[in-house]
Amino acid sequence: MTGGRDKDLELDLGTISSAKRSVKAPPVCVDATLMQEAMSTEELAKLSFPLEIPPKGSICHLVDHEPSVVSSSSSTASRESAFSDQEGKHVPSTPIRLERRQSSQINLKVTNQKTSRSGRESQRWFTDPATQRVYRMVTGCVPIVEGGRILFVSASRKPEWILPKGGWEKDEQMEESAIRECFEEAGVLGVLGPRLKDFDYETRKAKKRRLEFEECQRKLKMRFSPASSQIQENEHQNETKPKSYSNLNLEEPITTAEKAPKIPKPEKLQSSDETSSVTSDSTLSHTHIRLSLYVLYVSEVKSAWPESGRSRKVVDIDEAIKMCESRPEFLAALKEVKERNLHHLPENEKYRSEKR
Repeated sequence: MTGGRDKDLELDLGTISSAKRSVKAPPVCVDATLMQEAMSTEELAKLSFPLEIPPKGSICHLVDHEPSVVSSSSSTASRESAFSDQEGKHVPSTPIRLERRQSSQINLKVTNQKTSRSGRESQRWFTDPATQRVYRMVTGCVPIVEGGRILFVSASRKPEWILPKGGWEKDEQMEESAIRECFEEAGVLGVLGPRLKDFDYETRKAKKRRLEFEECQRKLKMRFSPASSQIQENEHQNETKPKSYSNLNLEEPITTAEKAPKIPKPEKLQSSDETSSVTSDSTLSHTHIRLSLYVLYVSEVKSAWPESGRSRKVVDIDEAIKMCESRPEFLAALKEVKERNLHHLPENEKYRSEKR
């Protein structure tokens, strides 16, 4: 009998645990304009690069891949690895960052998952030692297809086109996180190119709250300034004078008290045992993001992927830059891609199989 009760208890605990880890429904594009602009899987597949896994000793043979490391000695949290483009160390002579065989291994790993990762339990955080500001660490890709065009996906909440990105989790390397996010949201795989410059920014929700808070503080400051106090004193003196009740409107109150504006509380960060480069097990509220994007040369387009409810389309680099004028984090990445000419893959990087 005891064994049966134990099983029931385990089942109940498992049910409670699953309830706590509620899984969000995958995003679905319902905007008519975006759906009209979207491209089919077949159309996108025709634009993928014919990248094949080369034999050993190819021109893209690099040193063995090392995990990316967040350096706590710098406020910019530079990530040093064997392929550190920003630090100028061991940069390959071609745009391809990872050896294709290694990219293929990561692609195989991420395609085994049928649903997107969710939750913040394994999220990486970074605390700037100079400002003590906490950043949520996010990775993603700028997917490139034939003709130097950029692939976009529909956003989950707003009717807009975005680049695939998401939280970097502590059980994966940065490159793996970028490839995973691109597959989960855009359903494309390929070979990872160079890492672009990191971009720090305030979330739109946090910015809205901050501006509301600052506006309320400004109104309070004006209300209780010396000039405002003098006006209130004059009003008080007028109220103490004898009043003539001949023209008094009894339907209205004699005096009205001005209500103080309600001040929205700024978003509060919960306590954490995290230091500059240590990942946190706790869930944090956050106001700022540190975004690390890579170029991804698309070689495979899936018809089914974890967030296949999203729509996809490609545009040329100039149109992509124009589309992201309201998103500075994407705008900076796309401008860097164009300046470094990373949207054009040299012919000697393409490996065509006999079948193609």
